[in-house]
Amino acid sequence: MKVKVKVKHLVIGTLVGLLLFLGSAYFFQPLIQKAIIDWQITNGNIEAGKQRILEQLDNDHFTKMELIRDHMIRDSSIGRYYDIYIGPGMTSWSTEEHNLFTLEESVPYLHDYITNAPVEDYSILQAAESLATYYHRIGDFENADSAILTAMSRMTDESVYYDEFQLLRMENAVSFHENELALNMINEYRRTANMTDSMDALMKLLLLEAELRMNDGRLEEALALLNKEMPKLEDWHEQFLTEMELKGPIDEWTGSPYFYTVSRLRDQLAVMLEQGSAVSVVEGKVTNSLGEPLANVGVFLREEDMVNQTVGEEERYQTVTDSGGRYSFTGVFPGSYQLTIGLMFEQAEGFVWPVEMDDWIDTTPGETVEYSVVLTPLIEVIEPIEEEEIREKEMTFAWEAVPGAASYQLYLETVFDGYSFSSPFLSNIDRTEVTVPVEMLYDKQMGVIFDGEEGEENTFRPESILAFTNVDGTFSWYVHAYDKEGKLIAQSNGYRFRKKTETPQPYFHLKEREMTEADRLLMKGESAEAYHLYKEAVEKNSNDKHSLRMLTRLRGFEEKRDEETLTYLLALANLSPGRETLEQIADYYYGQQEWGEFAVWYGKYLAAEGGGDPTDYFKGRYAVALAHLGQLQEAKDMLYEVMEADRSHNFVGYLIAIEYYLNEQLDPAAKVAEKYKERDYGGSRPRNWTKLMEDLHGLEHDSVKEALTYYFSDQEAALTDYLQEKNEAALTNFIEALKNVN
Repeated sequence: MKVKVKVKHLVIGTLVGLLLFLGSAYFFQPLIQKAIIDWQITNGNIEAGKQRILEQLDNDHFTKMELIRDHMIRDSSIGRYYDIYIGPGMTSWSTEEHNLFTLEESVPYLHDYITNAPVEDYSILQAAESLATYYHRIGDFENADSAILTAMSRMTDESVYYDEFQLLRMENAVSFHENELALNMINEYRRTANMTDSMDALMKLLLLEAELRMNDGRLEEALALLNKEMPKLEDWHEQFLTEMELKGPIDEWTGSPYFYTVSRLRDQLAVMLEQGSAVSVVEGKVTNSLGEPLANVGVFLREEDMVNQTVGEEERYQTVTDSGGRYSFTGVFPGSYQLTIGLMFEQAEGFVWPVEMDDWIDTTPGETVEYSVVLTPLIEVIEPIEEEEIREKEMTFAWEAVPGAASYQLYLETVFDGYSFSSPFLSNIDRTEVTVPVEMLYDKQMGVIFDGEEGEENTFRPESILAFTNVDGTFSWYVHAYDKEGKLIAQSNGYRFRKKTETPQPYFHLKEREMTEADRLLMKGESAEAYHLYKEAVEKNSNDKHSLRMLTRLRGFEEKRDEETLTYLLALANLSPGRETLEQIADYYYGQQEWGEFAVWYGKYLAAEGGGDPTDYFKGRYAVALAHLGQLQEAKDMLYEVMEADRSHNFVGYLIAIEYYLNEQLDPAAKVAEKYKERDYGGSRPRNWTKLMEDLHGLEHDSVKEALTYYFSDQEAALTDYLQEKNEAALTNFIEALKNVN
């Protein structure tokens, strides 16, 4: 059969096909470009990805707003803006895709976005916030305000974002100290806004009004304003917490962060005005080790009770470094702070801020404190690296030398299922290579990870119990370098995000031993059966170090089996007197308050090979034991040594008590309390020993000394009777605080 097709139909069909092809290509081209961009970024080809985005922005007007939103706009609060936050006690980083473009690179596109993006898009607010942040860095109030107004003009006053724009404009004016304009805006907002809609908005406004008064030096007025509003806020917050509690368990930080910020500001103002204090200044510079300034780094001056929480947008003291890397905080209340910095991945790549958790900034009234941050290159590791399998009875750790380093400290780390635990291994190393028997690693006990429901038994992860004896485990290590004054100056653990394939990774596996049947049962979660087999193995062979080691670990965290655990620890110490085992035995006797036995095992620890000096915490415990053994002068000398080395000052209470006991007046003890302030230690509330000392004023010295005599000699019953007889709250509080020193 013949089919006839007219020429005009053929032409029309060809044209339709061509139009369909062109339309499909036009439709799919942005998707193809997006896929290419994503692939380039994922594979670390950042510059190529950025270049393709810029080309698309110039050539593809239909996807321009989407590209700007996806790659140039993020939460502009500097408490959430950065990829990584580094502080003395905490490091956190974002798991989201990080910004490819700096804020400076994004500015012209952000202006385009606030003018042309779809209305009622929350990202318009974010873009305006970013522009305000940029212009604040360069001190340009007019352009910052103009950007906010431009974006705001696209909203109606009924928009869900309109109030947020108003608050943003007020915050911007206050931050620039444009006080008259800010006050007019605040008064207008109070006149027209529905102040019952959002308590968070009300508290933000209250903070701005207080800030305005403090900017003008009117601290009493700021306090009066906060005092006036606090009863209403407290009633609301109490009701809010009650509603929250009905939905599940809450903790002390559940609730509105703005409420806690207002409350803290009110308390700080009250204390400062009561003491007649003046505000302080904290300023400094962020540079790298070559002295080059780092611009656009987030800087947060964090109050003592906030340092164990992640950085948030409600941080009171937050700023960004200028082009010279400088930052400054004015109006800082006297107190104790820690600095945290925020970096983009590009700024942190291959560098680290070597800072220890007890690094504090103490401000006194009217003082200007200079505190600078220096990022240093990561120490290069040599071996073991790249998943090396260790099959010999010894292994070597080696790393590159650090200029100016007088000693090094080696840390070990267990890694599995996204968890990691690290712990010091060897200290005071005076070279860049150390060889150790693998048995030392086997002896190393790490933290126990639990992953079941609360109250369930046997919910620990078996890998955390086996630790370095796990043949199938993955382990890591890192090293810290210290100068001759003992200051941390460099470290090998840091931030490598884009060059993982180019930089040796310090992972290794220990394959020297073979897993026992008991090990395999433990890995299956059958801990009771594993314990039975370990016990059988020891009964058959008293020299079975691994089984003894595992028996102590499986029962070591159950208090009801302390004596059983001690039996295995003593057997293990007799067989292999490693420092890890000796310290565990000493800790047992410390918990039992058997001070003489503790001192004996502390001495054995010092005599054991490998490991350098004991930790400052262990030394502090030894000083406590000496005090209870009546050796007060020796305890005092060691505690002063510990105070200088460990700035958490965890044992300062004992030093205060000893100074009080050995002297006929309060002053020496009070000076110790003032000089060695106890710090927040792992989230615990530090004791205010200065206040405890002040409360002892007026009490007879001999009465306090008698109470300390009973305490140091462990006459608990006599101490209780004496405190009841004296009925002095200050004395009772002091002794109770002393009992809680650990």
